[in-house]
Amino acid sequence: GVLFPLDIVCKYSQPEGLPMLIKHVAEFINRLSDTKIDPRNILITNGATNAITLLSYYFKEFRTARGVLIQNPTYDTALNIFRSQHYKIYGTHPNLTRWKNIKFDLAYCSFKFHNPTGLYFSFSQADTIKKELLAHGYLIEDDAYGLFADEPTIDFVEHPRYVYVGSFSKYIFPGIRMGYIVADEKIIEHLKIIQKYHNSHPNLLSQIMLLRYLEQDKFFDEIKERKRLLNEKRKFFEATLSDSIR
Repeated sequence: GVLFPLDIVCKYSQPEGLPMLIKHVAEFINRLSDTKIDPRNILITNGATNAITLLSYYFKEFRTARGVLIQNPTYDTALNIFRSQHYKIYGTHPNLTRWKNIKFDLAYCSFKFHNPTGLYFSFSQADTIKKELLAHGYLIEDDAYGLFADEPTIDFVEHPRYVYVGSFSKYIFPGIRMGYIVADEKIIEHLKIIQKYHNSHPNLLSQIMLLRYLEQDKFFDEIKERKRLLNEKRKFFEATLSDSIR
């Protein structure tokens, strides 16, 4: 068929994303996760950064969250998004120790290839920490790099206060700006309204491009190729690293 069907790209669309794309994203997630996700629990976004922006607004305005727990250091763009919403920032060690005396409403964490430290938690470690954090407040898991693992999985925690942020941009190309949020249906309903008045809907051309990748089952080939390139860069870095640094 036509790559960009005019009956879709020439009009406004649903704030949550194209229904067919949401269906394929749900199938993609269910292929990698033990938790089966309903399409009603998914919101398509213009990348993970847009997802964090929408969530920061949601938790401040609809859940009156004021304090956010982050790993220190953390993804600088996310940090500045929370600052722009005037959250009180509570930093803790990137391996998520020494936080239990901190009173926070919301935690923003990465458990796989944490940006910028590269920390990677085992499934059991991450599962334990996620459940402990959820006993204290809401948790946003940013998993933008998780599919670069040797055996990629998406590891959800079934909890109404758990929110998962995923990205396709890191695996196809950054400019596609496609991400998604998985959350309780009540949270998604609020996010749909916020997205509608924040940026109308996710970019239609990017949505259709991503849909074609998923329909033709090419996405995992892209991950494989990106991993090959990253390994080449790592080997080059190791070979040229100064002996004084080793």
